[in-house]
Amino acid sequence: MRHTFITTLAERDVHERTAQHLAGHEDGRMTREIYTHVTRRMLDIATDTITKAVGDIANQASGSPGGSPNPDDDGTKGEDDARQAV
Repeated sequence: MRHTFITTLAERDVHERTAQHLAGHEDGRMTREIYTHVTRRMLDIATDTITKAVGDIANQASGSPGGSPNPDDDGTKGEDDARQAV
């Protein structure tokens, strides 16, 4: 139960020192290295964070904060062409 309790706190971003206190550990290393385990949820959050960071960097490199490589592209190019042809 202690492992599950401490790991659940870690999954929910409870500060390590708080988990240490709640577990009654004098040494935070015991809390961190023995009672805290990496879970699927933690890995999913890390993957999402890394994916978003890489996307943000790619958008900055292309000069587009909104994700589109061309900031003037509003997705209506085909509609504008049709209006101009009339």
